[in-house]
Amino acid sequence: MASDLRRFHEAQEVDYPIALNEIKNGRKKNHWMWYIFPQIKGLGRSEMAQYYGINGIQEAKEYLNDSILGARLVEISKALLEIDNDDAWAVMGSPDDIKLRSSMTLFAIADPAEKVFKEVLDKFYHGELDPVTLKLIAFPMNDIHMHIIPDVDDGSWNLFMSLSMIEMAYKQGIRKIIATPHADAFQLVERKIVVEYAKLKSAIEKFYPEMRIYRGCEINCRIGEMDRILDLLDANIYLSLNNTKYVLAEFSSLVEAQETIACMERLLDKGWIPVIAHIERYKNLFLEKESYKKLKEMGCKFQINAYSICEEEDERIKQITRYLLDKKYADFLGTDAHRTTHRPPSVEMGLGYLYSHYEKEYVDAIVALNAEELLLLR
Repeated sequence: MASDLRRFHEAQEVDYPIALNEIKNGRKKNHWMWYIFPQIKGLGRSEMAQYYGINGIQEAKEYLNDSILGARLVEISKALLEIDNDDAWAVMGSPDDIKLRSSMTLFAIADPAEKVFKEVLDKFYHGELDPVTLKLIAFPMNDIHMHIIPDVDDGSWNLFMSLSMIEMAYKQGIRKIIATPHADAFQLVERKIVVEYAKLKSAIEKFYPEMRIYRGCEINCRIGEMDRILDLLDANIYLSLNNTKYVLAEFSSLVEAQETIACMERLLDKGWIPVIAHIERYKNLFLEKESYKKLKEMGCKFQINAYSICEEEDERIKQITRYLLDKKYADFLGTDAHRTTHRPPSVEMGLGYLYSHYEKEYVDAIVALNAEELLLLR
């Protein structure tokens, strides 16, 4: 028995049978919440909450791997699913209905393969993870794709809207952003982009000092335009992502796999590393699934949009997104946010799905760590 879990064994020795019986009868009555449905440390301020708080994902995994504690948590969670009531407040009372959500969030992330915790969230909370618990567990997100520079493309209209988008992003846990206006804007209003970026950066430093912003652009690739695109990249008119060798490349939604591969070969031949923007939108690639493998073998990286995971209305795009995640093809996450009124920054539902369905190590990589390592967002 791990010494740091003894507190749970000792507390549950008498109270676990009582707790299980109460749940089976449909109503919690006694005070056992802290050690029967533990939460991540940092949520509660009471002495009990601090003492029984789980010290991070690793201890949560150890808790589940404990032959007694893990089995009990699964058993009592299944008992919640069996009662004929989906009102968490009616079953648990307040504030334990909130604590149950945070506990289930913690353990759903600790072991995505154990479905009972997600099923409890589905039954009582419409499948929504506790956002506070999620923020305590997850890495702050690095958004490598946002149209945040005001009045230079079809993104933000003005500085006020850009700062509103920054606030929305900040509240959802985003801390680093690459500003990626459409590349053609650099041929039309290059000087304006420089000026507006400087204004935005200054405002962010003043009002959101923990937020960092970097430069890049999104390049629309077509096979007949690749010579021009490569010349503009070499001339530093089209910007790579944060002055690295990584280039954010997009295509027409109708692009065929053959053209995609040919364009990416041209970039790679010149020493650039393509990051294919919102790759889930290119449905013809999904019709030739081997093209994904081919592009990855070539050295391409894939960026998916966070809202495509859960909020996308096109079910085909949502299906493709989850296929790419299941295959672990995705490398980066972005919002592709344009305006507060059109495709605003929205990541909470997507992050919740990611952390409750995939191993935390993989999710941490696409949410934050790959951008820090490869795109030098430090």
